[in-house]
Amino acid sequence: MIKRLALSFFLVVAGASAMAQSSWVSRVSDSLGIMATQYFYPSVLRALNYEGNEVFNDLISDIRYIRVVHADSAFVAEQQELLAGMDEAFAQQSYEKVIDWKEARGSRGVFLIDEKGKLKDLAVVMVATDKLLIVEIVGTLRIKSLKEIKDLDFGSIEEIIRIDQDL
Repeated sequence: MIKRLALSFFLVVAGASAMAQSSWVSRVSDSLGIMATQYFYPSVLRALNYEGNEVFNDLISDIRYIRVVHADSAFVAEQQELLAGMDEAFAQQSYEKVIDWKEARGSRGVFLIDEKGKLKDLAVVMVATDKLLIVEIVGTLRIKSLKEIKDLDFGSIEEIIRIDQDL
């Protein structure tokens, strides 16, 4: 499941670059505190690539960081106003919503900034009644490496996520 989610995520974010971060994501992250936000810097991403796969290294070479924010049902219930203003907050920062998926249990959105043909920032937001997950990429993913991503092993990333959830 995690492998499929990670692969889907990388496919969605192909070619995304960023020089700024979303202020809405920062507000959510700040309201949750340090324990609900994880940052994956280039050194960590390279360490997760314990097999030294050059395709993966090329794909992440220009990423400044990936920020992952997660929250439980209590936060989702308490912060309905903040969550309801998500689309407007992203739009005020010139983000375009390129994927909008709504279902009974929640919604998903992919927001990005396209500036002169270059994708400048990207955020994937999943809101459900029992959880919130935000993944923001700040930096550039190299699209030429994306075709080969399907062959990568995400085992070490799955292990890090499992350990974090056990804590």
